[in-house]
Amino acid sequence: MKNNNILKIIYFLFYYIYQIIINIIFFLVLLVPIFFLFILNDKDKRSIIATKSFKIFYPILFKLIFLELIFIDPYKLLKKSLSEPTMFIFNHTHPIDPFMAGQGLPTNNVWLAKGAIIKYPIIGFLLKYSNILIPVKKEKTFLESIDNILHKIKLNKNKPSIGAFPEGYISNNKKIKPFKSGPFYIAIKQKMPICMIYIEDCTQGFNINPFLLNPGSMKYHVLEIIQTNNISLKDIDGFKKKAEERYLSKQIELEK
Repeated sequence: MKNNNILKIIYFLFYYIYQIIINIIFFLVLLVPIFFLFILNDKDKRSIIATKSFKIFYPILFKLIFLELIFIDPYKLLKKSLSEPTMFIFNHTHPIDPFMAGQGLPTNNVWLAKGAIIKYPIIGFLLKYSNILIPVKKEKTFLESIDNILHKIKLNKNKPSIGAFPEGYISNNKKIKPFKSGPFYIAIKQKMPICMIYIEDCTQGFNINPFLLNPGSMKYHVLEIIQTNNISLKDIDGFKKKAEERYLSKQIELEK
């Protein structure tokens, strides 16, 4: 019994030392690009540094903490959607969702998110200068926001895919909330297919703690791809409702 207690103490000591090292790496990798953002005046160079930081940093971090991203895609739909600009929509369970989901999406993708996200410490500063975020400002009307987003997409010569959370915010009780029209409106206007992906509550896969990043997994269920070529804007409410019901049915199925 005494030996077992000693082994447990040793295990926890090593575990916490490892977590401290991971957190140091976490902040260093973020602070280095921020240093360059402060000293550079060139807008394009700032954008490249901020964007590369996200695309390099998060895969490394997830590997270091043994966090596995699992896409459940029995019909290989995700592979099809990677070949053309696509609107990827997700339910929203946790702030970490876009950073995790982004690892399975095309490297050339942008995210729609509330404008307030650029006020977040450190992460927000990087997002402000990156070209992976299109902030949706609350003070703008729906059509003003849409026109602004479409304009920014048009300026992007790489024809990006788009990631969005149609609920518009994180659900506190993890239940699917009514979808907003924005992502569907943009997909129809751009004639982009919509790939629907359901995120299992990430806190079930691993424990999230501000200072302890524990190993585990996150599961992403690829539900279906909907072509928008023959859908008009007047059908948007029914279209949006069907998508919302698809997510609800998946949630009920997984809760059984």
